[in-house]
Amino acid sequence: MSRNSSGWRDPISAVLAAAGAALVYGLAVHTPAGRSVDGAVLGLVAGWAGTPDTSAVAAALGVIRGALPFLLAAAVGVLGMIGVARRRWRGVVAAAVAIPCAIASSLVLRDLLLSRPSELAHPVYAHNTFPSTHVTAVAALCLAAWWLRPTSWNDTVTAYSAGLIVLLAAVASVATHAHRPSDTLGSVFLVAAWGAMTVYALRLRPD
Repeated sequence: MSRNSSGWRDPISAVLAAAGAALVYGLAVHTPAGRSVDGAVLGLVAGWAGTPDTSAVAAALGVIRGALPFLLAAAVGVLGMIGVARRRWRGVVAAAVAIPCAIASSLVLRDLLLSRPSELAHPVYAHNTFPSTHVTAVAALCLAAWWLRPTSWNDTVTAYSAGLIVLLAAVASVATHAHRPSDTLGSVFLVAAWGAMTVYALRLRPD
């Protein structure tokens, strides 16, 4: 992968990512098989982690889940200031656009546009939870960090580290009963869509 995700310069990538989010929502929310798989994975992860009151794993994941967005926001803020100082304007603008757009769209989708059939109401999830705004924020911040990373950083290590951070946020959200697995997967697709649109619109190229 090039330094500025040149492989995403095709607008079709954004369409495919958005379609992926829509497909996850359609299958996991509106089909019996999808709901069954979603519930099974939720049960496995939550069962493994336990509850914050009785399990150190669950308690730790809860702390990690709460801290990740703030730690990442601080890191991206520092990288952004470095980017401004080095006049890496495209990366700075890309981060400034993609992060708020991804988070705002996640909130609008979850709270205003999407719904879960009332007959499927669950005592823990009595309202729509798709997509996870928390995971959206973490993924968007990781993407911004990728755009803003110094040239001295190893691309492979950075990419895998970002992926592991997003995975950790997703697992923590499911393990702490904050979200279903499908909510977190949909968030990743949503951020990918915004990332692809941003790269295409700003014509991000290697520095």
